[in-house]
Amino acid sequence: MRLRSAILPLLVVISLGAFSNAQQQTVWTPQAIHDLQQSATSKSGFTFDHSMLVFASKLEPNDADLRRVIAGVSGISVQNYRFQSPAQYDLSELDSVNAQYRAAGWKQLMNKHHNNAGSGTTDLWVRLENNAISNVAILLARPNEVSFVAISGSISRLRKLDEMLSAGASGITKKERLLLTRERDKLEKALGGIKDMGGTPDLIFVIDTNKEALAIKEANRLKIPVVAILDTNCDPDGITHPIPANDDAGRAIAFYCDLIARAAIDGISRSQGAAGVDFGEAEAPPVEPALEVAESVSGEAPVEAFELLSAPRGAPDDLAKLPGVGPQIVKKLNDGGVFHYWQLAALTPAESEKLDADLKLGGRIARDNWIDQARSLASA
Repeated sequence: MRLRSAILPLLVVISLGAFSNAQQQTVWTPQAIHDLQQSATSKSGFTFDHSMLVFASKLEPNDADLRRVIAGVSGISVQNYRFQSPAQYDLSELDSVNAQYRAAGWKQLMNKHHNNAGSGTTDLWVRLENNAISNVAILLARPNEVSFVAISGSISRLRKLDEMLSAGASGITKKERLLLTRERDKLEKALGGIKDMGGTPDLIFVIDTNKEALAIKEANRLKIPVVAILDTNCDPDGITHPIPANDDAGRAIAFYCDLIARAAIDGISRSQGAAGVDFGEAEAPPVEPALEVAESVSGEAPVEAFELLSAPRGAPDDLAKLPGVGPQIVKKLNDGGVFHYWQLAALTPAESEKLDADLKLGGRIARDNWIDQARSLASA
């Protein structure tokens, strides 16, 4: 229990701090650490990869905060080196560790020296890219013992999997490719929203404060303002700008998100205007990327690009009008983010196969010709 209480705050830092675009899965270790290992009388240690951390979290099934923190950590490595007599190791090697971390671009957040002949130190280092935390390293040195803790984030693993799969993942079997794809999709679901963040956000918007209590605590620690929807069962403590409203209605949530998105766009426009950026006086207007559209095989006019929705846009369409669709399939489609005919009408063959597999529809989309039926219903 004491180990968990000591490690959990560090996991919170690395999982909820904005992750950088790290490219390596393993944490770089200074050569001086390896030199300490060679001179140690005895060595011990353990390593937890992400799957082991997930298994450990199941031992506490009621601790939702622990499970959510572990989603942002790909591994923890703890190494302990013991020496036969006090100060047997060379104290200059500790200085070498700091020098090598500093030379590698890591940032030192703690350098605490104790009063036992200078041999007691506690150093905390973080690896930053784009002002965001990527990795954490802790060095604990005592007269006859040195401990080294390394924590790596799952963003690095997600990046590596993206690169591997986008490059074709050559040299691996079909089963290995499937396992890697599932791992990538799981990490994307948990971390896709923050993987491209370049720094600490200026403000966060929260709808369910009970579910996001850990994020709110971390925002308060980092002094990030919090705007939140507060229902009758929510605690207003820690909320900078509370908004009394209902937080469990689908249409209300879509309405809140739309308002926040519009406010963010308006704020960006005003800040650019205050900075003297005038698009009207520009030699050429800013080029916006064109929306991707899907063209039908028959050469019909392009339709809207397919996308999954968190809530229907307006009134949902009656998907039960599609052939072979009953209430259970309608519920399955809605749970998967499909509410309208135009979504199905915009499906490409590849998107159709993926949606069918994700929702376990058993080939109904192609077999019952949902795409053409949805186009007819959407144009009616």
